[in-house]
Amino acid sequence: TGFSWSRNNNFCRNDNCIGHHFKQFLRRFAYLHSELVLLKNQKKSIPLFFSGESHAGHYVPLFVHELWQDEIYEWDIRGIALGNAWIEPRYQYDVSRHAFALGLINAQEFQKLKIAETTCQTALDHKQYLSKACWNLLDDALRATAQNNKHHLKANMYDSRDSVRSTAFFPPGHEAVEKWMNLPTIRAALHID
Repeated sequence: TGFSWSRNNNFCRNDNCIGHHFKQFLRRFAYLHSELVLLKNQKKSIPLFFSGESHAGHYVPLFVHELWQDEIYEWDIRGIALGNAWIEPRYQYDVSRHAFALGLINAQEFQKLKIAETTCQTALDHKQYLSKACWNLLDDALRATAQNNKHHLKANMYDSRDSVRSTAFFPPGHEAVEKWMNLPTIRAALHID
């Protein structure tokens, strides 16, 4: 997604559009690589497995559902694997229970974050999905973890066993991958203008 772009700020703003774009992408892939996918009623595609983490918990099921309804190709979907999947925002925005159980925050901080979680859940109940109350929950919990140690380091949001000044350095080695992905030869091979 880091190389995604759009003309005239014409981005998808709902799941129907996103699902349609994904199906169009896979159809074009099948057209360019017909040895992998034949037209419906002749043969199925090669076995497909979808996997992902985080927000893939929302998008992988959406994509698979869209492909099951495809009228041009018959996709042989064999499985889905999701890790640390974003499935239920109502309960996943708040990490205070986890932080408290690990001893990263104290009881007072925990109670303060529980009040903020209730504000977030109320916003979600009213279909306000871009609520600042929700977006702030993780950051507020991380800030609270810095108050509980002498070096004022935050818990690492990607690995709660680790403490960091900033998550900009995570995962280790990401700078080398980013440098490699931006090489002109790699960008050309991926058809990135």
